[in-house]
Amino acid sequence: YYFNFATGESLWEHPKDEHYRALFEEEKLKLEARGGESEHPSAISKSTLELSASVEEDLIMEEMRKLKEELAAAQDLRKKKQTSASASAKTKAAPEVQEDRPAAAAPAPQKAAACKVLLDESVLSES
Repeated sequence: YYFNFATGESLWEHPKDEHYRALFEEEKLKLEARGGESEHPSAISKSTLELSASVEEDLIMEEMRKLKEELAAAQDLRKKKQTSASASAKTKAAPEVQEDRPAAAAPAPQKAAACKVLLDESVLSES
């Protein structure tokens, strides 16, 4: 039951029922004229479904390829960090002597010992 408060009219059928019945009949005639082929989205052909599945599979494979590349890059970065960390730990544990370093750049304790020896020798030679 439908009641229009503006006009005071009451109906047992929806006010737009007749409009939608006519629209339905019009579309039904169009469908029959095309030979029964529907343009409705639910009427998808088998080839369209197969194509859709193929495209979806290609997209999934592409995504998997990208993820594998990202994983390989992350593993390489991890190996580089581990290598540099172990190299830096070795450097801190036992500093290497640079052969091309001049004698004047020797560490301070070695300089002090050399100066003391020279000083002692000069004092002994003067006496």
